[in-house]
Parts: sequence; C-alpha cells; structure tokens
Amino acid sequence: MRVFPILTYTPAPDKAASLACTAQATNLPELAKHPDSYLRVVKPQYINEDLKPGTDEFMEASVENFRELIRKGVLQENDAAFWYYRQITEEGRCFEGWITGISALDYEEGRIKKHENTIRDKESRLARHIGELQSVAEPVLLTGSLPEVLREIAVQIKGSNPVFSFTDPLKRIHSLWAIREKEIHLKIRSSFDSIPALYIADGHHRTAASCLHIKNSRLDPLKNGVMALVMDKKDLNIKSFHRVIHVQAPAWKLEETCRIMGWSVTKSSGKDALPENEGLMALSREGIFHLSPGKPSGILDVAASLDVARLESEIFPSLFGIENSRIDSRISFLRGDTPPKVLIQMLDDGKTGWIFTMPACSMDEVEKVADAGLVMPPKSTWVEPKLMTGMLIMRFS
Repeated sequence: MRVFPILTYTPAPDKAASLACTAQATNLPELAKHPDSYLRVVKPQYINEDLKPGTDEFMEASVENFRELIRKGVLQENDAAFWYYRQITEEGRCFEGWITGISALDYEEGRIKKHENTIRDKESRLARHIGELQSVAEPVLLTGSLPEVLREIAVQIKGSNPVFSFTDPLKRIHSLWAIREKEIHLKIRSSFDSIPALYIADGHHRTAASCLHIKNSRLDPLKNGVMALVMDKKDLNIKSFHRVIHVQAPAWKLEETCRIMGWSVTKSSGKDALPENEGLMALSREGIFHLSPGKPSGILDVAASLDVARLESEIFPSLFGIENSRIDSRISFLRGDTPPKVLIQMLDDGKTGWIFTMPACSMDEVEKVADAGLVMPPKSTWVEPKLMTGMLIMRFS
C-alpha cells in the first residue's frame, strides 16, 4: 500500500469538542446551532431550511461556513503529517489506528478492496462537495492484517502528549497524535509497503468520491488519494443489521415458505424470553421463530451463501414480495445492538410486521467477498469505531 503524510486542518485544541460532529447524535439540528460546529459545513440546511442538498446555494453556504471557521481560528492549518488516533467508548472499549493518505491508484488498481456497490448520484454529490471545499472531513475506515512493527511504532507515539483529546456527546474520548518526524515517516511507509491489500470496512462512498474528485481535477493519483483510518481487523467491532419488514404476513406463511425452501424453523415460547445474539430469528406478534438455512438448491458463490443473502433471496420474495432490499420501501434496517425490549415494543406498537435478527458477518467473510470481486447485500455489517466529522480534515490544496 502506497501511503503518504497528509496536509490537514484540525480544530484548535479548545474547540475540538464543539467543532467535531457525528451522525450518531440524536440532536443534530440543535448541535448545528453552535457557531463552531462543523455541521454548519456538511449540513447547512440545519441553519437555513431553504437550502436543498446538492444545489448551488447549498454548496455556496457550505463553503462560506467552512471559510468562516478558518477565519475565526476554529480550524487551524497543519503541515504534512501522519496521525495516530485512539477512541475510548463509554463502555471502556478502545479502538486505535493510523490516519494516513493512501494513493488513489491503490483504489483504481484494486488494492483497496470493496464489498458494497456505490450509488452513482451520491458518489457524484460527495465528489462535488469535496471539490468545492478542496478537502474531505472524515477518514474512511480500512482494515486488514497489519505488520507488528506498526504496533511497536504506535507505543512510541503514544508516549508523547496528543495534539488534543476531547469527549463527544456519546461520551467517547477521542485523541490524536501528529507524527512529523521524517525518520518515523520512512518506517511507516516501509511498513505499509509490505501490506498487499486493505479492505473498506466503512466509507465506500467517501472512498469512491475522493478518487472521483482526483480524477475530475486531474490530480496525480499517486500523490493524492483517500484519507483513511487503518486498523488491524482483529481490533474492529463488527455488528449486524436487523431487517425490519413494514408489511404483515401470518406466521403460518413463514413456516410454509421455510418448508418449501428447505429451511428449518422452530417456534420459541414467547416474545418476553427474546434471547440476545442467538442466531437467525424472525420476530412477530405471533412469537419468535428460530431459522436455519437448509442445503442450497444449487452452487452459491461466497456472497450468495451468506445467511443474510439467502434470507433475502429465498425467504423474502415468497413471504413479502420483496425482491430487492436496496430499493424496496417495505424494508428498513436497524442496528444489531438494538436492545431486545425495543424490538418487542416495535412489534407490540404495530410499527412493523416482522423483524429478522441475525449474527454479524465476520471480517474474514467480508474479505472473501471482496477478494472474489463480489458485493454483500446492503447493510450487512455495522463496523465500529464510528468516527467524528471535522476532527481531522485532509486538504487537497
């Protein structure tokens, strides 16, 4: 992998907590009212509801709000550096990794591997936004098997004070170290040289959009690329997504569909005894059903053989008439760590007909799909850590 130190903006140390933002926050419009919030750049419609995302007026407001943060000194310009990042969650889980630039050629030539398709319109909108700001404000998350020497370098880096450390609204502690020493730069580059490929764990659209901006701007794809947080795959936390079905179907039809498709189905005693993380389950007001795929009727590739793929291809079409979960409004997705009592309440309130829960895919499964040049069904994985926008901004000029 061809990596390089990045030119950046960072928040002034005393402004980091008020500037950086996260999509996981529940009160984004309220947070955007803070004059230092980076939400004013990525979501200016929270300040002016007349702005429509993607329009010229939206872009103009975004650029002006960005420049205002620079004029006020809320954002500060940095020389080229590699960065080391650490996040500690409220529960005490620690995530660490390297933030670096990675050559766009590594994406074009397939060394940055993807397991999801991107939506062309979204990709183009993001690329335009990057072009207007001449920067990108959130690293993508890449993973793989990293050499041990990178861990040894990290121990040395963390012996010094971080550039800043702050706590976000979700009570996660974020810390950043800048690495500017040329000698350490050479060690980092050499270590990444030995990595044959990295996999996109989160940020398919941002990766594609950054590379599209470089192509549109005719920048050198070897010296320009993607800002990425790179972590060893053993250090990630991978969760599933539940499938929420917004139409009704009787339980007998689920049992009949499973029988026809060769799946086994067993009904549990009651919803009040909903177990956590116990395989593939179908939940409805009629009860809990444990599902297990049978032997497939034909030879399946590595992507089609995943439980989530077989559920969507073998059960959903007959049971609900849902042929494509990417575009069907009758299905939505819910994080796999949603408490069981919330799922039960959704069913009892009549907000949904069925909820299908499943165990998370492993990173090894994701890698096999990507290596085969295939894609997984939408929302197959929820990967942590989730990063802050505006905490570290890579600038193209």
